[in-house]
Amino acid sequence: MRQDDYLKLIRTPDVDVELEVVDQNGNTKVTAREGIILSITPCDVSGRPIGKRLDVRDKKSASVTANWSSKSRIYFLVETTRFGKLFVAERFLPLEGAKNFRDLGGYRTKSGQHVRWNTIFRSASLNRLTAKDGSYLQTQVGIRTVCDFRGLSEREASPNITDWMTPNAKMLLLSIEADTGKSLSAAAMTGGLGDFYINLVDTRATDIIKPFLEQLLDAKKLPFVYHCTAGKDRTGVASAILLGLIGVPDTTIVADFSLTNVATPTLVAEMEKNPKYAPLLKTNRAAMMKLLVADPAWMEQMLTHINKKYGGIEGYVRNAVGLNGTDIAALRQRLLQ
Repeated sequence: MRQDDYLKLIRTPDVDVELEVVDQNGNTKVTAREGIILSITPCDVSGRPIGKRLDVRDKKSASVTANWSSKSRIYFLVETTRFGKLFVAERFLPLEGAKNFRDLGGYRTKSGQHVRWNTIFRSASLNRLTAKDGSYLQTQVGIRTVCDFRGLSEREASPNITDWMTPNAKMLLLSIEADTGKSLSAAAMTGGLGDFYINLVDTRATDIIKPFLEQLLDAKKLPFVYHCTAGKDRTGVASAILLGLIGVPDTTIVADFSLTNVATPTLVAEMEKNPKYAPLLKTNRAAMMKLLVADPAWMEQMLTHINKKYGGIEGYVRNAVGLNGTDIAALRQRLLQ
């Protein structure tokens, strides 16, 4: 069992916070085994305690009621029997208009480091952000860069809400048109999106993946959020390459990819209103519904391809993308702790 199999921070509607055991898809709650979690301490983003340590060593599960406002990000230092002390936070941010907006912080690397919280985020499109969402992203998260992987037609049909962005925040357009409608239709006929992901890896290394990674080398560009329409396919490929490059193991990459399934019902409802995707759902709903989930087999297929063709994600980034060892070391230093 990995740490990410059972530790997840969940915000409840009344702003309580629960630490619960969940499966890797994030949608099946189970009971924590006795002794896994020893204590919970509320912290700020730097890890400094801002509340009393709660001893839960004799409890099967624990919940902590916090007096933070609904605008505040919540962090905890969690002491466990197997993984020592872990710094955890909400993975899904509590936004009204972006249900798949996720923090990539906390993931453990092969070397034992962790991805920094509140630094890199993945999301679906940001065209439904509310004023409350904008205030939260500006004051609690401090996003400085929004990277949009959608094509021009998608951006025109569903433009991002950007009035919350400060003068210091920038928009980066890295368009992956890929004739998405036909690509999805073809995938529906063949049964999956694994080949679509592989094609992105092999054909968009220098014009998409390289500038995406280069942005993350600049501290002034962080915190950084990147997204496509559903926050699953193009965003999922970028996430896999980024996480793999900084040392997160394949099993965790696949688990992160699968977390999109938590937000799938909301994403489907939004796509039914999108003129680009609504016709596909109407004419071939059964096949399209299969494609709107995050099937871990597709990500596993892509990772297997990268391992076989390039010798792993670092080999891909060095030889196909064009980043050197100094860049890779700097990226790891920037994003890990």
